[in-house]
Amino acid sequence: MEAERERFSDRMAEEGNCTVEDVRALPEGQRAELLDGEMTLTSFPTMTHQSLIGCLFTEISVYLRAKEEHSRVISSPFAVFLKEDGRNYLEPDIAVVCDEGKLDEEGCHGAPDWVIEVVSSSSRGMDYGRKLGAYIDAGVREYWIVDSEKKVIVVYYLERPDIPVIHHFGDIVKSGIYHDLMIDSSRLEKIQYRRAAAKTKDKEREDAFASLVSAVKKALAAENGRTDVSAALVESVVQNELKTVKEKMEGCSAEQEDLKAEYKKRYDLIAEYAPETMNSVEEVKAYIDSNFAGLAASKNKGQIMKAVMGALKGRADSRIINEAVAELCK
Repeated sequence: MEAERERFSDRMAEEGNCTVEDVRALPEGQRAELLDGEMTLTSFPTMTHQSLIGCLFTEISVYLRAKEEHSRVISSPFAVFLKEDGRNYLEPDIAVVCDEGKLDEEGCHGAPDWVIEVVSSSSRGMDYGRKLGAYIDAGVREYWIVDSEKKVIVVYYLERPDIPVIHHFGDIVKSGIYHDLMIDSSRLEKIQYRRAAAKTKDKEREDAFASLVSAVKKALAAENGRTDVSAALVESVVQNELKTVKEKMEGCSAEQEDLKAEYKKRYDLIAEYAPETMNSVEEVKAYIDSNFAGLAASKNKGQIMKAVMGALKGRADSRIINEAVAELCK
């Protein structure tokens, strides 16, 4: 099995050359998704992840049955061939399809009307970034990101040129497609399972951040005797640490893979607390090119702004984002 995984990893290394046939050829039990020919292996879901899906699926299913709607709600694993090019294949956690003509035994051919993704630690960047761009580009009408770590539901009403609406667990969340469907998200707040391991990833992240705060306190004490630490100062130190670790990681040679892996682990842990900020138009443009290439090619300024504002909330100033999008849409 391990040898098979290595062979498939080699194939995936050929960036942009994968197709749906490569997904079908994966070892039994291994799932993956494709965006513009780039394959991403899907990790095993957690109990919390599956329980959140189950709760939302039940609410939507009961509503559709009561309304005698012809729409179908399907939960993962469920194949969505986002484009009929063989290079874009996703398995959204929940998909609502209003046109049953798109459905067959293989899955959904074309864009679902409503997609819900439940964020996991390994999917965070994809769900908030490239998937959002892909769904907008394909014509998905509504997109929800359910984030159990931050206890929020980020709702994109993609038929409108507005920025996303952020709901906290406990709020009543309204669907844009079905105007009388309102979901009480307070049930989601109660869904939380913990691993029995002595040191979970949450604890590792807390330890990583605590070590930074401790370093700040020591530096202040040594400099001028102060021991108070403002949130702004902590944020500044976190960002500096991110940049330092990133530079060290990128500076590792091919013979220093173990060291590079250690740097990456530290970077990922800190970045989950405070993702690296973007302070220039060029950085934002590079981010858009990397995560929203298809959407950027459309030159649809409203849709691009919606996607980027949601993905970079708290990471880049709106003025910089606006300028970057304006330049790309020239």
